[in-house]
Amino acid sequence: MPDYSDRESAVLFGKVTANVSHEIKNSLAIIKEIAGLQSDLLAAAERGRPLDPARLGSLADRIGKQVEKADIVVKRMNRFAHTVDCLKKTVDMGEEIGFIIELVDRLFQMRGILIHAQFPSEPVLAETDPFRLVAAVIASMQVFLDCLTKGDELNIQVLSSNKGAMVGFKTHEDNLVLPPDCQGDIRCALQGLGATVLIPGKDHSLELIFPGRMAI
Repeated sequence: MPDYSDRESAVLFGKVTANVSHEIKNSLAIIKEIAGLQSDLLAAAERGRPLDPARLGSLADRIGKQVEKADIVVKRMNRFAHTVDCLKKTVDMGEEIGFIIELVDRLFQMRGILIHAQFPSEPVLAETDPFRLVAAVIASMQVFLDCLTKGDELNIQVLSSNKGAMVGFKTHEDNLVLPPDCQGDIRCALQGLGATVLIPGKDHSLELIFPGRMAI
């Protein structure tokens, strides 16, 4: 099986960057609209209409909320960009999977698919390549994104497993059949991590099993 190539890495960066840039663009569009309303109020004031401080304050608050939202998105993108900084790192799998879900949740929202995530109360530690972890999890989520429809739900769970971690993906849509070749991209991203991908006897679930320590 081929290694995770520069092309595949670029595709992943492109997918995440496009998604993040759309989120930022939405915030900027709202800020532009609010700025237009503020300009209208100021123009009316120049014509003699009294300024409404409460209205101006409300618009300013809305701008502040959009700035905060965009700042969160930028920090998320920055964290993703730094996943390439090291090839091996011990991470809390629950925290990392939560972060990855946040990276692409918008794609599921656009299709009306709800994600339910369940994380353990205690850290589940595993040694991994942070970038390949992102690649494998997004590839797994993409399998379900391609198969599910509006109103469906995807459940994602992180559990401790044999001194490592299990990341499970499951839907209750019993008529869902995962494509027979769906494991290819996931296995490619998992190469070198000592991890495996399983479809545990059900067509509508998938599991990633990560060891506590990466393969040498």
